[in-house]
Amino acid sequence: MKEPTVEAAAARDTAASLVDAKRFADAEKVLRDAAQCARSAGDPASLFATLQPLAELLRSQEQRIEAVPLFLEALAACRDARGGADELGRLEASLAFTFVNIGLPDQATEHAAAALALAESTTRLDERIRALNAVALTNTRLGHFSSAKSLYSQIIREGRGAGGAAQGERGRAIINLGVCLNDEARTLEPSDPRCAQLLRRQLRCNRAAQTTALRPGNALAAMLNSAEALVMLGRLDEASRQLTVLDTELKASEDTELRAFATGLDGRISMQRGELDAAASLFTRAIELFDSINSQDEVPVLLEALSMAEEARGQLSAALKAERRASAMRRARAKALADTRMRVVEARHELELARHAAEAQRTMEARIAQQRAQLKAQVDALSQAVRTDPLTRLGNRRMLEEVATVLSAPSAVPFSVALIDVDHFKRINDRFSHLVGDEVLQHIADIVRDNCRPTDVAARYGGEEFALVLLGMERDVAVRVCERLRGRIEAFEWASIRPGMAVTVSVGLSADTCPADLDEVLARADKCLYAAKNGGRNQVRVEGR
Repeated sequence: MKEPTVEAAAARDTAASLVDAKRFADAEKVLRDAAQCARSAGDPASLFATLQPLAELLRSQEQRIEAVPLFLEALAACRDARGGADELGRLEASLAFTFVNIGLPDQATEHAAAALALAESTTRLDERIRALNAVALTNTRLGHFSSAKSLYSQIIREGRGAGGAAQGERGRAIINLGVCLNDEARTLEPSDPRCAQLLRRQLRCNRAAQTTALRPGNALAAMLNSAEALVMLGRLDEASRQLTVLDTELKASEDTELRAFATGLDGRISMQRGELDAAASLFTRAIELFDSINSQDEVPVLLEALSMAEEARGQLSAALKAERRASAMRRARAKALADTRMRVVEARHELELARHAAEAQRTMEARIAQQRAQLKAQVDALSQAVRTDPLTRLGNRRMLEEVATVLSAPSAVPFSVALIDVDHFKRINDRFSHLVGDEVLQHIADIVRDNCRPTDVAARYGGEEFALVLLGMERDVAVRVCERLRGRIEAFEWASIRPGMAVTVSVGLSADTCPADLDEVLARADKCLYAAKNGGRNQVRVEGR
């Protein structure tokens, strides 16, 4: 996966320190600001690095609905940053758990399945068990109890003997299995034998959970689940004794939700015993505790129980008041779920629009880059054509003008310049035709090209004359190069073109050191070429010899 920027990584680390100090609002601001910077910069790796902890922070602060669009955006950023199976799997599992927690298990299904598929490709047991937990919990909330129970059993088997995070996930699975059994039992009539079987199995699960290394809150939750199962089985004395044993731990606990749940259980025990005043008081206290932490999931059920207790006591006004509030809360809950679903769909839609816009932008940028490349190729081709002799495909005088600029720079680099002229070229044209003459020039150009270095410049200087600039080459070495060229031109199988045809060249060579005037060096080479012609042709004449 791509690395986030230094600033994004620093923001993530700073936020983690603020969370440790319980400065949650400050941590949220740091992460939001960093995420906005990453969005503006179009940096998916940095966006993922800041959004993922931000979404987890909001989820831990019970702001689960607000966390959903952030998780979805973090998931998209992780994919764009080519995140690995571990990062993607954790995000998918977190999304699944969040959707279940806000009451939208149908939205969790695809993410739980994706988390499990990604977990299959990793060797980390804790990631695999966490993904299995997400799928199992989703199935529980959807009422697919058989599938959920099978998955929980698989987690318990695979996690046996594991340590660290995998052990914690296994303990959570044991507790969740108990919840699954309880939820399934609620769908049955109390007289159905299967109901009692499920509740007894739940009791065994909770006892097993208590022997597993769990966080204190989870251990208390397991024991409270056992107490609830006992209440549902009608074993009220056992349930009451268990709540009494837990009373000290519950009072010491900072978990108001668990204390509210335990108080509600006490109310149900009192209700079944016919202790109506105690039941009404306990239900009222449980509702107050839930209200104090703005946890509304259990309140409508408690209000209905309170209404029944008040009605049984003859307090019809109080019973009606509780029933009305329960009804209003259910309507509000249904509306909130509908609003949440709409917000999720809107978030998905916005992300999809952003993805399409990004793809369109990338397509446009690719098209522009392609057009620029084509235009550059055309410009380069035109530039090359302007600098190239069309017959020989060597350079032309314009190319030599560009070389002259290089040679005029004060670099103290030696160079040599040769002028090569085809001997008796007019006779070749007159005897064999101008077309054959052109073919001779092309073959000579090929021989020159094949015997040059990449740093040498060969050009058609005019008519049957060629110029060769040998940069970085001193005179003595240049003489050997020119002699080799002259010999290879003479040795070429010219008779294969026209029987009886022979071709030789004369070469004039001059040398100098940068900075120098190329025209002046060419003029000296031309004098040497004239001397070669007058000296009998088919030879190399060098300045100063």
